Amino acid sequence: AALLQEKIGTDYCIDDSIDKPPLTIPLLKLHGSINWHRESGSSQSKIQVIPYQGIYLQENLHLFDQVANGNLVTNLSKHITPFVIPPVWNKGSYQNSLSNVWKRAAEELSNASHVFCLGYSLPRTDGFFKQLYALGTIGVRPFLQFKVFDIEPAEQPEGVKSRYMELLGRGAENVFSYHSDGVEGLLKAIGEL
Repeated sequence: AALLQEKIGTDYCIDDSIDKPPLTIPLLKLHGSINWHRESGSSQSKIQVIPYQGIYLQENLHLFDQVANGNLVTNLSKHITPFVIPPVWNKGSYQNSLSNVWKRAAEELSNASHVFCLGYSLPRTDGFFKQLYALGTIGVRPFLQFKVFDIEPAEQPEGVKSRYMELLGRGAENVFSYHSDGVEGLLKAIGEL
C-alpha cells in the first residue's frame, strides 16, 4: 500500500521481462503471495499477479477468506486460489513457477550490505531457505546490518531470534539485531538509513 501511494512500481521478478516502469523496485516474495495465482490452463504453471491498485481505497476489505471447503481465497476474486508456498524442505513442485524469483533473491543477497527480514519466522522445516541463504551469501562483501523484524518476543526459547542466530553463525553476531516491533520497527530502521 505504501509503495502504491508513493507511485513506486514493484517488480516481483517472476519473469525475465525487461519492460518495467522507470520507478520500480524488486519485491522478492519467496513463498508466493495472496495476490498471485497460477494462470488457468497453463502447462508452464505461469504465475499471474493481481494488481493491488484500488484495493486499499475500499474500507473494511479483507484481502482473503477461508471458504467452506477449507481453501483460502482472495477477495480480489472468489474464483482464484492464491499461490502461496508452505515453508517446507521440498519445494520442487514450485521450481518452474518461482525459479526466477529465487535466482534473483540469491543474486540480491550476494550483493547486499543491509538485509532486513520482516515477518519471516524461519521455521525449522524450511531447509530450502537455509540453502538459498548459503548460496546467496557467497558474495565478497560482508553484511553491515542484518535485522529481523517480527512480533515474537526476543526472549522466546528456541524462537525466531535464536533460529536466525543459528543460521547466521558467530561471524554475524556483530551485525545482527532482532526487533519484536514488526512493521513499525522496520519503518523506523529504514528511516535511519
